[in-house]
Amino acid sequence: MRSHPDLGAVVSTHPVDNRTRHRTGRRAGAVGLAGVLVLIAEWVDGVPFSAAGTVAPLLAGPTITAAAMLLMRVFRGGDDEGFTVHVNGLSHVNRSGTRSWRWEEIAHIRVRRPRRRDPLTDYFGTDIRGTIRPRTGRSLRFDGMTYDYETLISTVNAHCDPAPPITFRERSHLAAPHRGSPGGDRSAGALCRTVGRR
Repeated sequence: MRSHPDLGAVVSTHPVDNRTRHRTGRRAGAVGLAGVLVLIAEWVDGVPFSAAGTVAPLLAGPTITAAAMLLMRVFRGGDDEGFTVHVNGLSHVNRSGTRSWRWEEIAHIRVRRPRRRDPLTDYFGTDIRGTIRPRTGRSLRFDGMTYDYETLISTVNAHCDPAPPITFRERSHLAAPHRGSPGGDRSAGALCRTVGRR
C-alpha cells in the first residue's frame, strides 16, 4: 500500500460501496415508479382505488425520495470513494478529488445508530451514520456502505478531541426518524465516542 504525502504509511482503507448504493437506488426508483403508474392507471380508468391503488401512494413517495437521495450520494461520491487511515492522519477521496488531514486537524467525530437494527437499515446502509468534522472545511459523512466502518470509527476516536455538546438544531435533527430506521437515530452524545446498539 502506498503512503500519502506527509501522513505516513497507510494503516487501513475503507472503500465506500457506491455500486451497491447505485443498485439500491435504482431498485427503489423502480418501485416508486411502479406505484405512480398504478395510481395513473386507476385514475384514468375512473374506478375506486383497489388494494394496489391504496398501497401505491404509500410506496411511491418514500421510495422515490429514497432513490433520489441514494443516487445523489453516488453522483457525489463516485465509484472510487473511500477513506484511508494513515499513521499521521486521514484522507478521503470522492468524485471531487482527494482531501487529507493530519490528526490534529480533525475536531471530533459523532456516530449515530438506529434504536433497532433490521434488514431495512442494513439494505439502505443506515445501520450507522457518522460525521467526521475537521477544524476547517466541510465535514465528512459515512454510513453502513463504508467497508469496516467500526475500525474507521475507533481509529478516529483514538485521535480526536472531545466533541462539543449537541446544538438544539442537531438534537432536533437526531430526534426525527430517518429512512430505513423506523425508530429514528440516537446521537453519539457530547463526547467523542460511539453508542452501542440496544
